[in-house]
Amino acid sequence: NTAVGYDAAKYIQHSGGNSDTDMYNTAIGHAAMFNNKQGTNNTIVGASAGYDLESSNNIAIGKYALFSEDWGSNSLAIGSLALQYQNSEDSDDGTGAALGSNAVYNLAIGNSAGRNVEHGTENTIVGHGSLQSASADKLDGDWNSTFGYASGYALKGAAASNTMLGAYAGFSQTTPAGNTMIGKSSGYHGTTGTMQTFVGFESCMRTTG
Repeated sequence: NTAVGYDAAKYIQHSGGNSDTDMYNTAIGHAAMFNNKQGTNNTIVGASAGYDLESSNNIAIGKYALFSEDWGSNSLAIGSLALQYQNSEDSDDGTGAALGSNAVYNLAIGNSAGRNVEHGTENTIVGHGSLQSASADKLDGDWNSTFGYASGYALKGAAASNTMLGAYAGFSQTTPAGNTMIGKSSGYHGTTGTMQTFVGFESCMRTTG
């Protein structure tokens, strides 16, 4: 393990009993990967990034990136506050080994990208503020792809299988499913529609529902 910074990887405690536990981690920054006791193969850079991680195969770069996750594995968060609230629902299996089967596979790149994701999996989020709304109702839905500044900003709850491409695309959408919105501000004012396709600059921007 490599730890650089005050309280970085503070609680790593490899005992030598299990050669595959709590090894091959890199934590750089104040309190980076602070609570890790048994995760492996994590690369964490930034103040308080990966703060609660107990799992494996995650990359978090940026202040508070992947801050709340504990047992979820296989996520990539790049940018300040990226995937800050992601926290998978699984936990320690009682054996003291991280649950590698609890793969999340979320990818977020950009400041505050994916900040509102909690239990959702296999989401791809690229762009500053994309899917960032700090709603009390976090995103639990899967398979969303948002690309562009503030795209899919308000997605939450069970919103799933949406593709939003372009700055502000699907900006006000909250719990839609199966929609495709391509172009700046396309589907901007919609909220809960399903199986819709909008293509073009500001297409269906005023459509609600």
